[in-house]
Amino acid sequence: MAAFPSFTPSQRSFKPGIYPQRSYRSLSGVVTKRTFGNSPSQATLEMSFNNVPDSTAASIIAHYNSQTAANRRFLVDNTLGGIDESLRDYANGSENNLRWEYSGPPEVQSVRPGRSTITVSLIGEIRDPRSDD
Repeated sequence: MAAFPSFTPSQRSFKPGIYPQRSYRSLSGVVTKRTFGNSPSQATLEMSFNNVPDSTAASIIAHYNSQTAANRRFLVDNTLGGIDESLRDYANGSENNLRWEYSGPPEVQSVRPGRSTITVSLIGEIRDPRSDD
């Protein structure tokens, strides 16, 4: 299984997944909510790498191209420096068998010649760890 390149982000925003639920409203207006499943999915992780060399941005874009072209998921353990152990298993997805994939292409903003800021948006989906790619 591939891993995200080993760069420490300047900023990180993590949102745990949601449980698949559906609401039903009766004719009298009473709402019943059903949960379908026992694990959350669709977690999001946004990382920003500020003022990095263009070679770092190129490495992240190359990772995006290789993973997206082959429809592969990956792990993010090596980008979680600074997160406490109590939160690490949620952020890396191992708590809920999540595997990360890009939700869109990375965004690159030139800061000055040879330096860029690159922002990456990932989504975590439930995958079978026995048959994951």
